[in-house]
Amino acid sequence: DLATGRTEFKTTAVKTHTKNPLQVETGDIVTYTIRVYNEGDIDGYVREISDYLPAGLELTENSKINQANAWTKDGKTLKSQFHAKDLIKAFDKNTKTLSYVDFQVECTVLNTANLTAKDLTNVAEITSQEPKEGVQVRDRDSIPKNLTKEQITNYNPGTSERGKGYEDDDDYEPLKPVEKEFDLALRKFITAVNGTEITSRIPDVDVTPLVNKTDTTAIYRHSKEPVKIKLSDIVTYTIRVYNEGDIDGYADEIVDHLPEYLEYIDNDFNKQYGWQLDPSDNTGRTIKTKYLSEQTNKANIIKKFDGKTLDYKELKIQTKIKSGVKPTKYLTDIAEITESHNEFKIPDRDNYKKVVLPKTSDEFSEYRGHNSNKKDLSDKRYYYKGQEDDDDFEKVVVEGEFDLALRKFITKVNEEAITNRIPQVDTSKFGTIGADGKPVTTMTYNHTKEPLLVNTTDIVTYTIRVYNEGEVNGYASEVKDDIPEGLEFLPENATNKEYRWQLLDKDGKVTTNIKEAVSIVTDYLSKEQEKTSGSNLLKAYDKATMETPDYKDVKIAFKVTEPQTSDRILINKAQISKHHDEFGKEVKDRDSTPNKWNEGEDDQDIEKVRVRYFDLSLRKWVTQVIVIEDGKQKVKDTGHYAEQDPEPVVKVEVNKKRLKNTVVKFRYSIRVKNEGEIEGYAKEISDYIPSGLKFNKADNPDWTEKNGKIVTTKLKDTLLKPGETAEVTVLLTWINGEENMKVMTNTAEISEDYNKYHTPDRDSTPNNRKKGEDDQDDAPVTVTTVSGSAPVYIGIATAGIAIIAIGGILVKRYV
Repeated sequence: DLATGRTEFKTTAVKTHTKNPLQVETGDIVTYTIRVYNEGDIDGYVREISDYLPAGLELTENSKINQANAWTKDGKTLKSQFHAKDLIKAFDKNTKTLSYVDFQVECTVLNTANLTAKDLTNVAEITSQEPKEGVQVRDRDSIPKNLTKEQITNYNPGTSERGKGYEDDDDYEPLKPVEKEFDLALRKFITAVNGTEITSRIPDVDVTPLVNKTDTTAIYRHSKEPVKIKLSDIVTYTIRVYNEGDIDGYADEIVDHLPEYLEYIDNDFNKQYGWQLDPSDNTGRTIKTKYLSEQTNKANIIKKFDGKTLDYKELKIQTKIKSGVKPTKYLTDIAEITESHNEFKIPDRDNYKKVVLPKTSDEFSEYRGHNSNKKDLSDKRYYYKGQEDDDDFEKVVVEGEFDLALRKFITKVNEEAITNRIPQVDTSKFGTIGADGKPVTTMTYNHTKEPLLVNTTDIVTYTIRVYNEGEVNGYASEVKDDIPEGLEFLPENATNKEYRWQLLDKDGKVTTNIKEAVSIVTDYLSKEQEKTSGSNLLKAYDKATMETPDYKDVKIAFKVTEPQTSDRILINKAQISKHHDEFGKEVKDRDSTPNKWNEGEDDQDIEKVRVRYFDLSLRKWVTQVIVIEDGKQKVKDTGHYAEQDPEPVVKVEVNKKRLKNTVVKFRYSIRVKNEGEIEGYAKEISDYIPSGLKFNKADNPDWTEKNGKIVTTKLKDTLLKPGETAEVTVLLTWINGEENMKVMTNTAEISEDYNKYHTPDRDSTPNNRKKGEDDQDDAPVTVTTVSGSAPVYIGIATAGIAIIAIGGILVKRYV
């Protein structure tokens, strides 16, 4: 466009370059290039240029660039004739190319402390030029060496970024001092408890963001996990003030805000640091000091950041815990810089307001600084920020005692729910002084430990309940259960799979071989197995707000394999084998040791079962004697009863002369009793008829002959519950004949029994006719003849009447 004259400045090419000031610091060496273009139609020479140094620059001494460019100095004016003999070709309109020559000059930045951008504005102009030899013509749009002092001092033509100064033979380049920023940061951390030094909480400082200028605050990595302390402990805090800025300065006032239950100590230690209670705060929880101020000591100055290490000054403060604080309550102390200054009166670059304090004790407890901070305060490699970088917080917690307790109880047998064994918690004595003079640290759990009656093959489901009786939140990270003989663990049972039970061998190693297993463990209640955060956490017991302690349950199922004939009580043990606090750290239980069975400890419990037994007994006795003579029937009760043992022989005497016309019958009662614990049936009863007696079907419609005996199934559908009885009768007829005048013992036996568990009778075997077993019994009778002619009379003798040699009860017949 210069060739056509349609440029912005008509005779001057547009040369675009920024004039935004570059930032410099004291001692920086700045290299300038001064470029002279030929925009005309005639070749020419730039015989001299002048460079006018501002107050903040000086020509760099011993500079090779300056020497090469032949600069001379007259005060603040520099001159160079370095290209005086170098012809600069005219503007080539065909190629639209400008020819030029370059000068370079190096300048050193002087102390920028009190400089402004004007003091660093460097102006240059052509002070001598000529056309080529033989041509007499002046520059068409500029006059060399015509800048005024005012123009040089306050250079601002407004068009320099497009290639033209006041004229096109002058230009400038602006610099400005690096903007000085003031920036103090504060960190607070505990360094001692009761004089015992703590070094693990000192900040690890990373200045990378400051060096790279990606942030105005360094990274201060240190844990904010509450330090555990006891009542009356003295806690020493260190408050450290760092200088992250470019200007030295002072932290003139620091304020410490104490939470409820944290008390300032008016001792010599605190007095040496100048701490004083703020009289405007009647709670006594605001403490101030000017210990680090310039007024106190000029040596308190905190040096600016040197690009490598942050300078700092620090002070300390001691506090102690007030009585009345709840164990496990977090006490948060907040400190901040409230006054600071520097010689330039520049405000802190990133601190705009005072700390917004929590309003309530609970809010103080939950306070964690900046909203972006994560909830877990235990990370030593994390930067827990304050609201701004001039405030910080530190936490202590009154150490509560950790105490988990365990109870075990049966809640289901097969599909039947068991609800009468659930513990009922009594806290009335908890925390009181016991008979031994010591605090009661275990609650009372009222629930029966009488063995539950079960059957072989039953599936018994136990609930193991872990309570938190302590003052600290925690986890039952592992629960252990043994496998007693008589119970079989079921690896594939749905309950056992749900609750993550694993088999352990005698060495405590996980095994899948049920035969090798001696115990089982589960981590179902651990922090690691939480389905949602805190879902397995056992919350600390708070008597003021909780009627009973928090608890979590696991369940486990066993199959009963103990023989039904056993009267052994099966004792199953469970205990807590691992526990941790809410942060996953191991912690000591106040009254028990995990994974060690110590009688009396509350982190363990037993539950008992005993296998029900099945036991049917049978008793047989003679209840009636029936004598029929010449068609006339007489019936007499014997007065015998089931529990007679031995039963006396029933004796009937008949008239020898009328023997052929006499019929004698005996009615027997047979009673079956359930003496066991399982309901069942006497499906069949057998009666073994001795010689001398006979069975008459007409007299016994419920009986049938079978395999040389008679049997009845009359009771086959009669369910006998434990303690219940049922009876049948049988009527047998004496076979008339002198050869049958003897003692005839009739025996009855349970020949078939049944219960839904298929449990055998514990002390007898049906249908084996084994003497001595309680499922069979006998009853003796005898018939004899006598002479006489007395009137007809049938009598059953009572005890003590006419007992004959064989011990029978006499039934007489006189004719």
